Amino acid sequence: VTGVQTCALPILNFGIYVASSTSFTLLDSLTTAITATTSLTILMASGSASFNTGNYNITAPTGIYLQAGTVNMGSGDWRTDDFETTTSPSLTINKGTAPIIFDSGYSSCYFIGAGYNYYNIKIANNTTLYIQDSNTIDSITTDTSGNNDLVLYYGTTQTVSNFSFSGVAGNLNTITASGTVGTTPILSKSSGTVTVNYVSITNNTASGGATWYDVNGVDGGGNTGWIFTISGGGGNFLTFFPM
Repeated sequence: VTGVQTCALPILNFGIYVASSTSFTLLDSLTTAITATTSLTILMASGSASFNTGNYNITAPTGIYLQAGTVNMGSGDWRTDDFETTTSPSLTINKGTAPIIFDSGYSSCYFIGAGYNYYNIKIANNTTLYIQDSNTIDSITTDTSGNNDLVLYYGTTQTVSNFSFSGVAGNLNTITASGTVGTTPILSKSSGTVTVNYVSITNNTASGGATWYDVNGVDGGGNTGWIFTISGGGGNFLTFFPM
């Protein structure tokens, strides 16, 4: 695509290549075909090219890959099983207010953020999400069904403003670690209080200045900074501090 372009693409089976000094804007929601080999690659020739969602939704079940140029994410949903970016001085991501949603129910969804800033990551519908790299994410959230899994890689830090990741009784969410064993993955929030309910947590450090509570969850060991409590009803709590 060259020049200043706008485009209505309800279904796409290929990638989008945006040439240098070109602006590409959607005029409708964009959905890729659901096949094992079809993904959406947004490839821009240089930092002078830009991709604009027009605040429409993007659905690419088998993957979204961002490379060079400026990506204006807008306010529409980005729904996928695999979101990957590259660490490149020629890639700029403007997060807008766009949530990146992983809700396929797959056991291996991936978010490779390359250290950029993001608005919201949502995990839903019995999905396991692996988050790689150290990223700044305004909000990590989940639905209310439980049985969603967040897997953070050793040696990484996710800096958040809001962390809302509660499961339900009998259907706990989990937070675990993956990759080469090293520094325990960190969840960091600068201030305030974070409270999750019904979460099983293993090998995680909660830090940054906020106070982190897990109510009616499970301390799987290897945790630092989490305060595990059991609700006794009537507003009473029994509190366990990790050793």
